Amino acid sequence: MNRRPILSTYTPSNTDPELLKRIFVQREKLLERIVERLSLSMTTGDKHHILLIGPRGCGKTNLVSLAVWELQKKNQLADCMRIAWLGEDDSFTSLIHLAFGIASQLAKEYPSEFPADFKTAVRGLPNDDAALAVLQSTVGQLGARNLLLVTENMDQTFHSLGDSGQKKWRAFLQETRKIATLATAQQLFSGVSDRNEAFFGFFDIQHLKPLSVDEAVELITRISVEHSNRELIRYLKSAEGQFRIRALHYLAGGNHRMYVLLSEFLTKESLDDLVAAFDSLANDMTPFFQERIRALPDQQRQLVQCLCDAQGALTVKEIASETFIDERVCSKQLGNLKDKGYVRSEKRGKESYYDMSEPLMRLCLEVKNQRGRPLQLLARFLRAWFPVSELESKLNGNNTARANEYCKLAIESGDGFKGNLAMIDHCSLEDVKTALARAFNEGARETSEYGGAPHDLLWMVLGRSPSQWENYISVISSMYIEHGCADKLGQGITKSIQHLDEGGFSKSQIESWNAAWQQAGQGSDALEIPLRCLDVAVDVMNSDPRSDRALFRLPLELRGLIRPLLNRSLGDA
Repeated sequence: MNRRPILSTYTPSNTDPELLKRIFVQREKLLERIVERLSLSMTTGDKHHILLIGPRGCGKTNLVSLAVWELQKKNQLADCMRIAWLGEDDSFTSLIHLAFGIASQLAKEYPSEFPADFKTAVRGLPNDDAALAVLQSTVGQLGARNLLLVTENMDQTFHSLGDSGQKKWRAFLQETRKIATLATAQQLFSGVSDRNEAFFGFFDIQHLKPLSVDEAVELITRISVEHSNRELIRYLKSAEGQFRIRALHYLAGGNHRMYVLLSEFLTKESLDDLVAAFDSLANDMTPFFQERIRALPDQQRQLVQCLCDAQGALTVKEIASETFIDERVCSKQLGNLKDKGYVRSEKRGKESYYDMSEPLMRLCLEVKNQRGRPLQLLARFLRAWFPVSELESKLNGNNTARANEYCKLAIESGDGFKGNLAMIDHCSLEDVKTALARAFNEGARETSEYGGAPHDLLWMVLGRSPSQWENYISVISSMYIEHGCADKLGQGITKSIQHLDEGGFSKSQIESWNAAWQQAGQGSDALEIPLRCLDVAVDVMNSDPRSDRALFRLPLELRGLIRPLLNRSLGDA
């Protein structure tokens, strides 16, 4: 019987490195550079110190494990390299504990070369003197060899060392030139980024990028190959499979661990399994994210909470207005949060739009605040994962009470973003173009799903900043017109009138929406009537006092169609 390969989600160093290498994506060139530089460090006096920065679950330990494995395979390094890989959860409260950790690990890995009893000779000495004595002894026992120090959570180690310990540690590294470092941290920290700190400019800092959608597909495909899951490999190439990947990308935010954990659910239709997996993941990771939030200053904590509560990216002005923090202070604090890896920004014209770097943080904060109630973020994900008709049938199925709660919330969550597209509120314009292209190229023209669902698409565009509307509308309209589906887009434009009327938009924003569509739809016969209806509806919404007079520019049958969409503006008029 063929056994399924063991892929350790939380401890990659326990996974067979051959397997890790086979499923490794995105960072092949970075891995080559790391191995090359550390090999040089082990064979010359030129010592490299590499620091990998990235959030929890982004694949830092995978990369470290593969780098160590590649180095250990090199025959030319066998006699000149020794490795001290400190445990991820090892606690170092001062320089002496770091020295003890290195000596202990070397004694464990190379018992014939390094003594296990390294404490006796330094008992009674002041701690700093004892630490330096142990380190000097360790370097002496290396002889002509060099040491590779591998350590994770370097930010915590530096915090424990303090200013004095950091200065002594850097001085020792520079004086001996026998030790190279491969380290990780979840975020950039002042110990390496502040010009006044001892280790400023010391490390070669590599910020690890999240996976793109295509890279996520590649990762899941490689895992499927390892599990001989041909069904999933075929499914990933289908329009529905690609749509579900994009829905998963909305929640995972490019986090490697999320894709590994949830990849098997791409073809599973069991709502119970999917909800249980998310609940378990959120509960496991919530304490970690809560600790990260508690470590922030008060104003930064407010900004993170604001972005977690938001449905999409916000400008500095919008965040300042929501949090009642001075706009200049808000901008500076957002810059600090970006440096720390909590938020990301995207520039559009003169404005920068901020959003959370890790959607999982939003999920985990919601766990804390919901007090056991279903999570809105997960409900929106389910709305994208399953068609509404399927959710309705599942609601009447044999699910757990928890799954039924989520199912009901997903159905009631309002218009979702169905079809072959992912949730646009976390997608760039390039993502939308790619998703639409796939929807048209892979869909069957005769089906109702061909090209996605423009009504849902436009509803989500309305959720973006008004400054972005024109770009989205230009791209969307050109693609529907190009593929001969302008009539279908026209239905979406007409239905958008209701969202404009009920959305609390200003007069200028309503005018901007209309102007963008009138410009984009010029020359399209199929869009002539929908754009005429939109133009009239905008006049009604912006009339003062509110009046239905503009509706009489439309034929009777069109007035009957548009009037119900303007319920807020016209009421019983």
